[in-house]
Amino acid sequence: MPESIYEKDGSKNMKIIITILVFVCIVAGNAYSQEDAFEKADLNKDGYISRDEYDAAVTSKFNEYDANKDGVIDRHEFNTAKDPKAAIEYEFLDRDKDGKLNMDEFKAGATDRYQMYDQNRDNLLSNPEYRGDIGFPILKLYF
Repeated sequence: MPESIYEKDGSKNMKIIITILVFVCIVAGNAYSQEDAFEKADLNKDGYISRDEYDAAVTSKFNEYDANKDGVIDRHEFNTAKDPKAAIEYEFLDRDKDGKLNMDEFKAGATDRYQMYDQNRDNLLSNPEYRGDIGFPILKLYF
């Protein structure tokens, strides 16, 4: 009777299985990291992001993007080379077209997006509004 692959070289197969599991965990973690952004921004855990919560999350995201802490976000910091949606959004945000985003520009664009994706105009961003096919690819750039 032939040996099974488990009996033949068990240590090699175990390494392969562990490698696959680690890869799956990393991919799953990356896929869900943006989904956790809604819960993180929803400070009072009521299932909605109010304007105050949104403004706080946007300020935090600006500071996260501004890696060199010079008070502006350049194209590299906004990841425009790797993310086409980020490149388009950067152009939308750069109101004075100087190639840099200051806090005022970032917040003005974020406010416009909040109003755009608050579909029922209740001044609350719901989980479905955030996760929608149209909203999520853009809103993820703000928090």
